[in-house]
Amino acid sequence: VEPRGNNLPLAMKVGLCAARSGWKLDHSKQSYQAPRGVTVPWSDKFVDELKRGLMACRVLVSYVIFYLCVNQMFNNLVSQAGQMNLHGVPNDMIQAFSGVACILIGPAIQYLFSFLAKRRIAFGPIARIAVAFFFCGGAMAYSAGVQKLIYNTKPCYNRPRACLASEDGRLPNDINVWVQIPVYFILAVGEIFGFVTASEYAYSKAPPDMKTIVQALVQLTACVGSALGMALSPVAKDPEVLVMYSCIAGVMVLAAMLFYWRFKKYDKIDEELNQMNVEEMDERVR
Repeated sequence: VEPRGNNLPLAMKVGLCAARSGWKLDHSKQSYQAPRGVTVPWSDKFVDELKRGLMACRVLVSYVIFYLCVNQMFNNLVSQAGQMNLHGVPNDMIQAFSGVACILIGPAIQYLFSFLAKRRIAFGPIARIAVAFFFCGGAMAYSAGVQKLIYNTKPCYNRPRACLASEDGRLPNDINVWVQIPVYFILAVGEIFGFVTASEYAYSKAPPDMKTIVQALVQLTACVGSALGMALSPVAKDPEVLVMYSCIAGVMVLAAMLFYWRFKKYDKIDEELNQMNVEEMDERVR
């Protein structure tokens, strides 16, 4: 497919035209503007493609809290591991089980997809993303439970490595670090459902001229998720971190329910949207 230039400036002009015409994209179409004596340099088809691209953007922008949850394994969960008995294992090595979990769980999820497809049971991208959000919320809830166990364990209870009994921070609370492992397996399920479906949705739903923009939006949501993590850093300390895990879990589960309620209608037209994308790509090739 030969490159055809940057359509972002044209898309912005369509948006401005829609804003002047009642904030409706359909009112920016050539067929709507021409009878009113206005000539626009875009076609009705371009506006329809833009609507599909914006639809994909609305779905993918919901990933902000998802990234906030996933990013916990690189910071707060590492600190949590350092509050427990490591038995010679570095606390920043425990997160390696996330990759191991993805390798072990991936084939099982692939089998699930095949099982559902053979029985013609619909499991569209919106449903898969909602499942990913639920699993991430579950992982954060489990993290809150582990943190509560740490705070209920001697010698320092809710001040790990910060009391006199810790011998100047050398003794952690007496709980085995391996109780944290299920967090990474639960997160792995969420990652497999979430990341794979996000890439699929960004590519298959965005029109040919907007695929790069939609993929860039996915990275932007990751950036915003990281920024939220930085904003929460003042409460990521003992004993407030327990409340933080609990709140993130609650927000993630609530986001999953709202997400599915708002976007489940897109699963009903998933095949139609995919076919439109295929036809447009075929036109480009010809």
